[in-house]
Amino acid sequence: MYYQLPNGKVVHISVEEYLNLKDRDVQYLLSINAGEYISNPWSGSSISKNEEPDIKEEEEEEVDEVETYFEDYFPDDNDIPDEPFEFEIE
Repeated sequence: MYYQLPNGKVVHISVEEYLNLKDRDVQYLLSINAGEYISNPWSGSSISKNEEPDIKEEEEEEVDEVETYFEDYFPDDNDIPDEPFEFEIE
């Protein structure tokens, strides 16, 4: 995660390091001039990446599952007679 120091610079630290951060640790980071200025608030986020997820593979798997599901419960078109059933009552 990014943590902004009082001088405006930003450092990257883990959540555990943030939870254990003391005032003297912040003073030490300031004294060694750690971090950098970030002009883009979205830097390092998934918004700034231009990669699109490959959805086609997932969609193909879902379509295959749906097709096999209906094949188990519904007969083929060839098995359905064109004429309705007629019952003879004796």
